[in-house]
Amino acid sequence: MKRYFTIPVAILACAAVMTSCGGDDDRPVKKDFTVTVTSEGNGSVETSPAEANEGEVVILTANPNEGYVFSSWVVTSGNVELEKVTDNPAAFSMPAGNVAVQAKFIKVRIFKDAVYHEGVGAWIAPQEDPYTLENFQQAYANLSANDLTRSSEFSVIKNLTATHYAIKIFPKNEDEQWEIELTEDVEVSYIPFTYIGLTEKEAEKIEPTSRASEMPVFPESNPYVVTDNEIEQTVDSIPAEENISQVMPILYAVWPVNKPLPEHIEYEKDYDVFLPFDDGQTRSTTALSENSLRLLENEAIRLALGYVSPSVMPAVTRAETVLRGEFNTWDALTALRIPVPRIKVKFHLGSNIVETDADENGNFSINAGTIPADASWEVIFQSPKWKVTRENTTIPKNFFQGNVYQQDFWSNPATEVQPSVQLTDATIINALNYYYYQPHHLSRWDVPGGIRVIAHNDSNSGYNGLFTYTSGNSCYITIFRNNTVNRNVLAGTVLHELGHFIQFKERGGYSNMKSVDKLLQESFASYVGWYLTGEYYKDMGYYNTDEDDISGQGRQTWRKTRTGAIGYYSPLFVDLVDSYNQASYLGSTFNNDDVKNLHYSVIMKIAKESADWESCKSILRAESGLTSQELDAFLEPYEYWYKN
Repeated sequence: MKRYFTIPVAILACAAVMTSCGGDDDRPVKKDFTVTVTSEGNGSVETSPAEANEGEVVILTANPNEGYVFSSWVVTSGNVELEKVTDNPAAFSMPAGNVAVQAKFIKVRIFKDAVYHEGVGAWIAPQEDPYTLENFQQAYANLSANDLTRSSEFSVIKNLTATHYAIKIFPKNEDEQWEIELTEDVEVSYIPFTYIGLTEKEAEKIEPTSRASEMPVFPESNPYVVTDNEIEQTVDSIPAEENISQVMPILYAVWPVNKPLPEHIEYEKDYDVFLPFDDGQTRSTTALSENSLRLLENEAIRLALGYVSPSVMPAVTRAETVLRGEFNTWDALTALRIPVPRIKVKFHLGSNIVETDADENGNFSINAGTIPADASWEVIFQSPKWKVTRENTTIPKNFFQGNVYQQDFWSNPATEVQPSVQLTDATIINALNYYYYQPHHLSRWDVPGGIRVIAHNDSNSGYNGLFTYTSGNSCYITIFRNNTVNRNVLAGTVLHELGHFIQFKERGGYSNMKSVDKLLQESFASYVGWYLTGEYYKDMGYYNTDEDDISGQGRQTWRKTRTGAIGYYSPLFVDLVDSYNQASYLGSTFNNDDVKNLHYSVIMKIAKESADWESCKSILRAESGLTSQELDAFLEPYEYWYKN
């Protein structure tokens, strides 16, 4: 039986200074079992006590040498498992047997000349790309000249041939960006292959500047700026904005040499790349075994970086190991930890990029043998159906996680890592996934590269979200940080904006959407937010009643005598479906709503075909199945609003 043990640090400190008193024999008593601690060098390890009886608390402390940091513990023998292998100090309860533990240390990543990449929203620092063809050729020459391997495979220097090109692509618009990102066999990065992204903790060590103008900013930029001269936003009565400009990013792509380069998109070729373990390329010119290719790769990494991280596990073992992780988040309404599905995970060192995606349960896995031990990894909020970005960029939000060698799942492959996902981002992603992948009666619409949702860093006193569409029929959603606590209300906001997106696509784009009455637009979007949020939580086992509006989209406090722009957000379509009568619960100044269970196809018909109040009423009279008296009574508050 494996034992888990957690103990507060303050208690441990007290336990360390306690001494026994009383008794006639002060001679030390030999304990039953021993704790052996070792390291790979680059630091020392302490254990207290070094001998212990079953059930006694043992404390491990790692002390890294200068230039190194503690990475993790590995239990090499003994029936014990640490609750978290990266804790330092770490504690466990002694089993009925000896225990051996090894401490692992890694070289501190030191970054000079770091700059801020505004599009990515992170600090990046220069780091040589080990996978240039030139670097691999030099590594081959080194192995041949020094006979380091004592292998005949390197006895003669051979000319390697490129497997890929490293190219810079300058998309002129979002459609070109999506096209490149979705191109088969092409890997894309948003920072150059000669840079590395810094984690938030690493970025904290960069000396801050008091003035934003002095902050070093990454100098490369795409010369193309997209400008839309005609913008319509479906929020209250805000006037249309003019000349909204969007600077397009540079895409750094690893392009197979046997794949035609794009003719209609502007690009620059940087250098030739050699990926030794790429399945899509032949390496007949090298004729090297897998072991020799691994030696060649390690030498190339040493040349570029100046060192190679010590292997965490033998190459053969690593090739058979699967690294696993899970994305999940806490939902307060259901009191459940729920998955965050379909997030992209990228491992990369220079131009060597390996990607995988979290599945519908938020789990991801990848063969460790495909990933260099010195690779970094990042989490990217993107799927084929959607993309979550920061403001003022079309680059998906990404979070650099550091060197993969430092992670729990690398030092201890049995451990599943759980990368952090901010609550706001997790809610946006889950709402998008529900619309696109779960059963419901609304139409699903795709756009090239996926609908773009901007997760804005700031709150907004005027509105929770925006749906923006252009005369060129492109569109995107903006979600403000107004409901970071009530995540069910935030989900309702995201799904409300998706309601605008559905109507935009149902009506065929800009011209037909722009002509739709504002109350019909906002009331349909509110219905979508209300309906999908309810279904989303129902799938998690939370059944809310009609009077319990968990989405914030039911608009049940809309009064019969309401006037003005706030009236756009009405319960018109919700009231045609739900069984909640506001007048019965809230009083006579609210809608007397005796209508319920109208078929959704009627609401979708109105969303698609009605541009004004009169056409909406015509469809209801023809399709609702209500008598004229019932319908007139239901519509009375809305007639009042339109007249006033």
